[in-house]
Amino acid sequence: MLWKKGWPAWRTLSGVKANLCDAVDRLDGLETDYGEITQATKATIREFQKGVKEDACFLTQEVRNLRTFVENELRAIREEVEEIHTEWASHRNSPSTSLGATTSTNTIQVPKPSTYSGNWKAMEVEIFLFGLEQYFEAKGVRDNATRIANAPVFLRESARVELERRNVQDIDTAIAAAESLTDYSRPKERNDNHEEERDKSKDHDRKEKGRSKSDNGDNRQD
Repeated sequence: MLWKKGWPAWRTLSGVKANLCDAVDRLDGLETDYGEITQATKATIREFQKGVKEDACFLTQEVRNLRTFVENELRAIREEVEEIHTEWASHRNSPSTSLGATTSTNTIQVPKPSTYSGNWKAMEVEIFLFGLEQYFEAKGVRDNATRIANAPVFLRESARVELERRNVQDIDTAIAAAESLTDYSRPKERNDNHEEERDKSKDHDRKEKGRSKSDNGDNRQD
């Protein structure tokens, strides 16, 4: 009778124990699943970090390569610009090409100044220098060295030789040489003038002597 009364309680305890065992098994399963999920998550994170690191290294190397390429291109461009600048400066300062280069770019035909005749009069010199200045201005030649290098084209041979002998390279030397060119212009004409003046002086002296002799003869007759 007592066994029959205790049966429901035992049965209840058995059910509770079974439920506890089932709960423990489920907890063990959840722990196992959690461990597997944790391991999988860690592996995924490691793979992601490895991929990010590789991508970062690749991008860094690409940026370095791009920087090197840009620096090389800029260096090449700078060298090319310097070379072009040097060639242009040499071409601009070259006496043989300065006038030809300006002539090809001008659409207006500029008449050349007349060749200096060698006349030492101030007016003739001023007219020649003014015409030469206007010619160079119209051609766009403003560099003094280029002007001096091309000015002898419009001079007589004697004046050109004198400028080459003095090695004229700047404006001051050119002015000093131009002022002294009067000593070399038309020497034959000056010599002829001097000889003519000497002849006139001699004729005058002879006439004066003749007059003095005639006067003395008249006085003696008286």
